[in-house]
Amino acid sequence: MDGTALTGRLIASGIAKPEDIEGCAPDEIAMLENRFGPLPHSYKIILATIGHRAGHLVDDHAHWIYADQLPRINKQALNVLDEYAEGEFDPDIPESAMFIGAHYGANPVFILADGGKDSPVWQLDYSTGRVSQVHTSVWDWIETYIVAAEKALADGVKVRNARVWIP
Repeated sequence: MDGTALTGRLIASGIAKPEDIEGCAPDEIAMLENRFGPLPHSYKIILATIGHRAGHLVDDHAHWIYADQLPRINKQALNVLDEYAEGEFDPDIPESAMFIGAHYGANPVFILADGGKDSPVWQLDYSTGRVSQVHTSVWDWIETYIVAAEKALADGVKVRNARVWIP
């Protein structure tokens, strides 16, 4: 998938209108790379396409995936990792980890900010400190949100989202 295909799918499925999709500017992505390290190409495409909003893709109060939520996700994850480091168990999180999503701030998922073409996505379970791979790629990760939003629309469920543009 690429940015054009992602945008087209969101619009065709009814998840978003064109005016409800907003990506990050190149300088915003560069700032994220300065903070977290060189991002995988696939994730930069996702940020450039839907980094700020994507219609009804997610309930942005529950699912934190947008660029402005990344500092908070990473801060919370690092705080939890610090708590684990003080105990007997230290989760195996690579130095290049960048947390890119969380559900109500918990059990965040991360990628490797190593400048690769793509990255698997891993999840840190806050209750156990265990790390497990949950997606084979960043595209697979975003696909799960698309499929869930398509199902919600088909079932008539209204997805709450403060980022949808209302004229």
